[in-house]
Amino acid sequence: MANYKEYIESGKAILGIEFGSTRIKGVLIGPDNEPIAQGNHDWENQLVDNIWTYSMEKIQNGLQGCYQDLVKDVEAKYNVKLTKFAALGVSAMMHGYLAFDENDELLVPFRTWRNTITEEASEKLTELFSYHIPQRWSIAHLYQAILNGEEHVKDVRYITTLAGYIHWKLTGKKVLGNGDAAGMFPIDIATKKFNEKMMDQFDELTAEKNFPWKIREILPEVLVAGEDAGVLTEEGTKLLDANGKEFIMRGINHAHTWYLDEDTTAIKAIAETGSNVVRVVCSDGEQWTKDTEDMLETVIDLCIDNEMIAVVEVHDATGKDEKSALDKATDYWIEMTNALIGKEQYVILNIANEWTGGWNGELWRDGYTESIPKLREAGIKNTILVDAAGWGQYAKSIGDYGKEVFDSDPDKNTMFAVHMYGTAGKNSSVIEKNLKYATDNGLCVIVGEFGYTHTDGDVDEAYIMKYCQENGIGYIGWSWKGNSGGVEYLDIANSWDGSVLSADWGENLVNGENGIKQTSVKCSVFTKE
Repeated sequence: MANYKEYIESGKAILGIEFGSTRIKGVLIGPDNEPIAQGNHDWENQLVDNIWTYSMEKIQNGLQGCYQDLVKDVEAKYNVKLTKFAALGVSAMMHGYLAFDENDELLVPFRTWRNTITEEASEKLTELFSYHIPQRWSIAHLYQAILNGEEHVKDVRYITTLAGYIHWKLTGKKVLGNGDAAGMFPIDIATKKFNEKMMDQFDELTAEKNFPWKIREILPEVLVAGEDAGVLTEEGTKLLDANGKEFIMRGINHAHTWYLDEDTTAIKAIAETGSNVVRVVCSDGEQWTKDTEDMLETVIDLCIDNEMIAVVEVHDATGKDEKSALDKATDYWIEMTNALIGKEQYVILNIANEWTGGWNGELWRDGYTESIPKLREAGIKNTILVDAAGWGQYAKSIGDYGKEVFDSDPDKNTMFAVHMYGTAGKNSSVIEKNLKYATDNGLCVIVGEFGYTHTDGDVDEAYIMKYCQENGIGYIGWSWKGNSGGVEYLDIANSWDGSVLSADWGENLVNGENGIKQTSVKCSVFTKE
């Protein structure tokens, strides 16, 4: 029997990933071309507006879930970490339609092989080419969209299949094997490329539309076996492995800056709930006593010592619409750079709590697209967290402008938070809508604060936790203890040591069906995995 452990450690194994209709399968191939490990991820397509589709979030999460399951199988069987392999191949359900614009943004939801909505296009193209064009082919979907007068067609700059999309994201190359390519557009048997005559015929057919593209410009490059299809890029590695291990936040906010003497007791008690993250209230001196570098380092080290990720935020900017408040918070973090550098894997930088009280997405966008590059220029490499506008509850600001905020980060390491009280978290439909503003755009989002009720109305906290658990979204409850001014009901614990949790809120958050104890997994930076 071959020494599979040595084979894997030497990076000689081959990885294959296949996207089926109901399951994503990963297989590690050994020296005799036999499977030596495997991983799986179940998924289902959805019928949205009479179109069978998989969301981009499900595609990415499915890829990562399958790979992570494979990694676990390798570790269980051979006691070795899968860190490199000789080659990677991706296959997926043929056909379908994924259309992207000049910024590589998806124009319409993925139309899968299951859709048979292109009868008219299929018949007309079959007649034009004197070659059978099935309804499920990509070119049939494109031409049907043209016949239907769909607005997105003029903006198309690239179309591909699911396998082509995954390959592109892993390698950066817009290519496709000629087998899969044959489900997009007819292949010339002699050249093994797309049929040149038929591409000319298609362009003549659509000439009167005056599209700013020709068909050969928006199709993938066709390759045959043995040709260079690219290598796994750094970005592809992140997509594949999600930085090696999945981390889903389950935690509690702590009012550090107002209760400095309680930090040691409170943070230890929060850790004992099973929390893997604690969000720490800090001050830049504008409204409360400024946290010095030493104070910040001390509370961060307490979080690390208790094996929790620290999310640090400036609270002085809460609800303020003045850009000066965000500027001051930004400058504060630059001043605190030494407390952050070297602790990037343990500390997330939540620039300013709930900056902007108004529902002005453009103001919010303009502020953060200036703040984030400034932080990066100062040498801060931590993951950045940005609260939504409107006291953190206006999630549409993320939907409208979140991509611009994300793109302003040269490190592409920014995530978003929605705070869910009576406005954003009042019922299931509102909760889903608000979180999908981010996830439907491919952005990472957490629930940065929520309670079970508030001055603006009741909160469906049970559904928030349920939805987050089902969709791999982090949540952080507000807050451990010390609430005042009429909102004392938001205390999760009745004592700083956590010996008694509040009945209406703390017990549900910590011990509920989808609560912290049941769902929290320690971040891998604190484990040997």
